Amino acid sequence: MESLTSALSRIRERESSPAGLNAFLAFAEPSGEEPEALTESLAPLVSRLVAVKDNIATRDMPTTCASAMLAEYQSPFDATVVRRIQEAGAQVVGKTNLDEFG
Repeated sequence: MESLTSALSRIRERESSPAGLNAFLAFAEPSGEEPEALTESLAPLVSRLVAVKDNIATRDMPTTCASAMLAEYQSPFDATVVRRIQEAGAQVVGKTNLDEFG
């Protein structure tokens, strides 16, 4: 979990700087618990950190499609791609920006 926490702090620091790219629209919140011990043969993406576009539904972060109209929308489920990424051992660190409804 240390890698997720340190990656999030580095990303947030860069995004909040005046030269920030505004690449991230939302960030994952670390759960505080260690991920289960997985071997790479069972989870090929174990310990990998992944960001997904904001038009991909995530249960734990807002899905706004970069639109003010959907600013408060919270999906009740994870998209299949997010579920499969997590099943493969990766952690979603945040949602990245895109053209509105891109």
